[in-house]
Amino acid sequence: MIILKRALVTGASSGIGEVFSYELAKRGYETIIVARRLERLQTISDQIERDLGVRSIPLKGDLTNENDLVEVSKLLKDVDLLINNAGFGLIGPFEDIEADREMQMIKLNIGALYFLTKKYALIRNSIGGGIINVASTAAYLPVPGMAVYAATKAFVLSLSEAVSEELQPKGFKVMVLSPGPTRTEFFDVASGGRRQLPGSMSPEEVVKRALDAFEKGKRSVVSGLINKIIASGSRLVPRAVALKAARRAFED
Repeated sequence: MIILKRALVTGASSGIGEVFSYELAKRGYETIIVARRLERLQTISDQIERDLGVRSIPLKGDLTNENDLVEVSKLLKDVDLLINNAGFGLIGPFEDIEADREMQMIKLNIGALYFLTKKYALIRNSIGGGIINVASTAAYLPVPGMAVYAATKAFVLSLSEAVSEELQPKGFKVMVLSPGPTRTEFFDVASGGRRQLPGSMSPEEVVKRALDAFEKGKRSVVSGLINKIIASGSRLVPRAVALKAARRAFED
């Protein structure tokens, strides 16, 4: 198979990032897959190459580490599609969660995504490219019990929509994906294994819908009908009412 396109996927060792890696390979993309767990990445890469006959390159990288982030950014010149998926959440009262842990989340969810988006736009300024930034339905409303996480995803949503408008004349397609609850490791990490939210979608559903929307030139996509209703409704319902509803959803 002749590979005409290359994608770089962050947070590719599980969940949505892992599925992005497989689905992109099916659609003719050679992939560079990035995460901290090299052994897991190698397994995914080997399976992609074995099952699909498409080259996949595993790359160990902690995107909260400045040196690793710079090394990953050096690969962006030859990347046709950047998937900024790396991120994590924390569930709990604001005063109970360790500040150091929240700072790590801010570095990854905001800092790394901003840096790679910026570098990609600068490096490929003359040839354009594609970016999918992964936000969350939590981006549409402050969420008591996930206050900092929701704030990081609100940044992703706002930045992505603004940058999409700015970069479109230069040949860039920028889309923000806002999944609702998805059956991944996310809630195990966020809640210490205490919970999964009902009504979760599979990562396969989320990724396929996202890539279909990207190919159609969509700027922003919320996965799932119920999630779309929630995201739209959050802008119509009085703020105090919405905040109380969001708080109840994350109370033990």
